[in-house]
Amino acid sequence: MRSCVLRGAFVPFLTAALLLGGCTKTDKGGDRGQYDGEETTPTPETTPADPDPEPAPECHPVENATEADVLRFLAGEWKLADKMSGKDYAALSFSENGELRYERLSDGLQISGNISFQDGDYGFLAGDGRVDRFSLTLNDIPEEAFADSPGYVAFTAGDVSTSGVFYLGRSEGEDYLYLQEVGNGSTFISENVFRPENTEPGNGFRVWLLHRENEEETEAECRKDSIFYALGFATEEGGMVLEPVEEHSGLSMADYTDYPYLSCEFASAADGLASHYELAPDCDTVRVFYENCLSNPYPCRFYEVVTDKTGLVTALSDVTSAMYSDYMIAREDPEVSIDGLKVTIGYREYDMTEIAPPTNAILSWTRVGDYLVFEGHINPNLGTYSLYDLQKGEFEQVLYGYDLTWQGNDITRSVYADGTKVFDYEGHVVYETDQDRQIIGVEFSGDYKELYVSTCPLGEFDGDVDTVVTDAPAWDNLPMYAYLTYWKGFQGNPLNWLDFRELGPDDVSVFIMVDPPVEIYGEEIEKNALNSVAVVALQDNTLIRFDKGTVAPDESGMESVTQEGTTYTLMKGQMMFFEITVPEGLSQYGLQVEVPDEGKTAFWAVATMSGMTDQRCCFR
Repeated sequence: MRSCVLRGAFVPFLTAALLLGGCTKTDKGGDRGQYDGEETTPTPETTPADPDPEPAPECHPVENATEADVLRFLAGEWKLADKMSGKDYAALSFSENGELRYERLSDGLQISGNISFQDGDYGFLAGDGRVDRFSLTLNDIPEEAFADSPGYVAFTAGDVSTSGVFYLGRSEGEDYLYLQEVGNGSTFISENVFRPENTEPGNGFRVWLLHRENEEETEAECRKDSIFYALGFATEEGGMVLEPVEEHSGLSMADYTDYPYLSCEFASAADGLASHYELAPDCDTVRVFYENCLSNPYPCRFYEVVTDKTGLVTALSDVTSAMYSDYMIAREDPEVSIDGLKVTIGYREYDMTEIAPPTNAILSWTRVGDYLVFEGHINPNLGTYSLYDLQKGEFEQVLYGYDLTWQGNDITRSVYADGTKVFDYEGHVVYETDQDRQIIGVEFSGDYKELYVSTCPLGEFDGDVDTVVTDAPAWDNLPMYAYLTYWKGFQGNPLNWLDFRELGPDDVSVFIMVDPPVEIYGEEIEKNALNSVAVVALQDNTLIRFDKGTVAPDESGMESVTQEGTTYTLMKGQMMFFEITVPEGLSQYGLQVEVPDEGKTAFWAVATMSGMTDQRCCFR
């Protein structure tokens, strides 16, 4: 299972006073031409004669069709910036023949190399004649140059290379070069040379932002009343520098699972022009997972942007990263075929007698969210429901019974019957009839709050039908399965995360699971009567620790413990496991939580969550 370190603590930075001008560029120190007093009109005597009108300043586009065009634009000196702090930590100078020189600003270390640009040989942009990939080599790196840096990754001294995708941008006063390393693993360049100082290695440092000043006095007009994709280069007071990008899409399959989705590759606009866009005070950013990027000096992320008739940004959404430089913009239905007792999903064939024995016929199939549900026949009184998880690319569970029904598009909110009992998705009995009657039908009420259970005498399927109204299940563990959907799918999918967060209060710090499904943990814990406790951070920089000792209220009424444990820092969406015993009585552990960025604290006494139901998750 992949690690899920995802970031985003949103720091509001918009003020209404700065957002009234639509897409007007905020001047860098000076008057914006706003009315500031009594209006006066010059007299004819003092009004100067109109001079010949001067032509409007030109906004010079970026030529990026060929390698020569790109190298010509790059020629000169650029600064490599820390995207989070905005601090420059290296300089790169380029010549028109592709030669480059890297200089580390802290000590003046210099390294020579070269950069080249190509039309990529894979993806939707391959063969279009316009360069969209880069290759970069640094020569003769001294072995000792980075050995004392945090998280140093050793290598053999000499030449090192990397490659990936690039984007160019030009706005008023600033040029941008975005480089993203692409491939299965990081390189010495990303882990050491191009990594900001005093930071640990990580995937976040495989995207680099270079910038330099230019003499542009104007910029391209903002797109108005539009929905478009854009690359966010920089944040400015009240808004962002966005470059609309071209999208090239087609059907793709997820690695290992063959999950079909509409994939998109982005290309720099032909002119490479970026503009300052102001964000509305009530701009909808709920689908921005990496919220901290909205306050970072250089977001370097792709967004779906919605603007109104003045060019003001009214909604901003992250675009879900799929693989390498591809993005997922829609999910597609897989191809499914049935031949006797064989099922083919995409390119994979399954024998249903092995998946759900003793199935002797396949009656139907349907899609429910990210599951395919195959209904099988055993005998007139018993069937099978085999659940195929599209995100995992495998059958996950088989339910034995009949009349499976669910709420909305969520298979985890399902019930089914078997003889005299009604079960929920987790296999818990939610209703049971008298022993002399059998269940012949289960149905939710229109608001899903009640179940209609129809019964008849054992062995009789007509006449004397009775319908009982009972409460629908409480779905205590629904957030756990919603998080599971996020965890095992496309990492950082803002829609999956949003579905999960809508099931809990806003003002909480962590999500806790006790003995979560094996799909999350990966294995069952059976030794020493230990439980698996998973803690998920809901904001960036969440500090957690388990303290040991008898939990009891202190004088202030807060619960506390006596012996402090190790403190861990989690980022938004990240999960950490602990193997401890969850007692049914007095707690011996307490989870202490602090979110300094939000000024939040929380506490959870490690104990059974509910003595009435099998509740295994909670928010704190």
